Amino acid sequence: MPEPPEVSEELEFEVASQPANVPLREGEEPFGTALTLEDLRRKESIIKDLRNQLKLLDGTSANEMRTKYASSPSARRRQISCRKKVEELQKLTFKRGDRWEGPCSPFTVVNLNPIGLQLIVNGDCNRWTIPEAGRGERINLRFRGRQFVGSYMTIKTPHVYPAHTGTHNDKQSGVDMPAVEYRYIPPSGLAHLFVEHYNFLSADSTNLPVGGVIAFEGDIHMLDPKRLERSEGCIWVPKKEITLDGFGDVVYTVEQMKLVDCVESAVVKQQNYANTKINEGHGFSVSQSELIRNQLSMDHRIWHNYALHMGYIEKALPWAVERMHITPTTPQVVCPDCGTRQTSPEQYFCANCNSPFDALKAFLAGKTVSPDRLAMYEGEEWDAVVAEAQRRKAKIAFLDLPGDLSDEPRKPKKPKE
Repeated sequence: MPEPPEVSEELEFEVASQPANVPLREGEEPFGTALTLEDLRRKESIIKDLRNQLKLLDGTSANEMRTKYASSPSARRRQISCRKKVEELQKLTFKRGDRWEGPCSPFTVVNLNPIGLQLIVNGDCNRWTIPEAGRGERINLRFRGRQFVGSYMTIKTPHVYPAHTGTHNDKQSGVDMPAVEYRYIPPSGLAHLFVEHYNFLSADSTNLPVGGVIAFEGDIHMLDPKRLERSEGCIWVPKKEITLDGFGDVVYTVEQMKLVDCVESAVVKQQNYANTKINEGHGFSVSQSELIRNQLSMDHRIWHNYALHMGYIEKALPWAVERMHITPTTPQVVCPDCGTRQTSPEQYFCANCNSPFDALKAFLAGKTVSPDRLAMYEGEEWDAVVAEAQRRKAKIAFLDLPGDLSDEPRKPKKPKE
């Protein structure tokens, strides 16, 4: 494993938008000089991520609180109680200088990993997701000679949920009704859950932290050099404490830490996790058992390619960039859905899940490809899809003509004037 270059511990942050050279779409050519495509594409990416988060809310109590119309009178009462709780917490939150005070203080979580992050905890917290590095809200980080690209999310609202605390007798009906108390997890708690799960625990069997997660109080502008200069390079990170009053309740507070120390801890854990995934993938690839070799997944290749890009490893390993045995000059192609390797350049579909290795290549070769896979193409590739579809439609219309075209009498040509 190569050592990082000997440079100063200079830490630089830069909030980035989409690349400046954004390609024009069909119909945008006449207005290309007047369009702010960087901001437009960034907003489209944010809207797409929000739609995915709304899909995760389906069937949850959080979706019931979010919807405008209630499905029943009891659901309407829950909506009103939940919104009153959120409004109460927001009124108790205020900003003083560069610091926030109150239960709804915003917290920002930065993801430097090539994979998306999700809160895998009980309840509805799994709707909180951060896309992989480079998608959504982007941020550039330069640390010890390495250039990182991350994604971030600022959490401003608490997670409110109903908790049954017992029963009470309804005076009107005389029936025992459940007593409900609305509790909440503040933004600091949600940010701490991300740090706790990915910087200290892991979802896989190795129980090794993934790393690459930084959380701090405030929005992304807290990393502004002037603010960091006023705070002497420190940020306020979320911290969990257990009360000692006999109930064992969780209380989320903050503690001051050097930003350089937070970034170094996250990057070191990320590097260790990448090396572990690479060693695990290499062990799978050299195994004599086919069952074990099949455990080599795209996740191992993703971390291998990321480690190669970041300089965690010096050269690529054969199992991640191996060539086909039939044609060694052809790069190895992997199924985008299940990760099964292509055995021949003439194999257009995966033998395991029947997904196309390259939807455009298969379609242009005359194969049947579902429209949803072709709709993802843009520009010249989309023009090729349209041309091929029109060609097929014309041939089918020609073959459906009645009778034999060779037996039809030819029409006499009109004399030239």
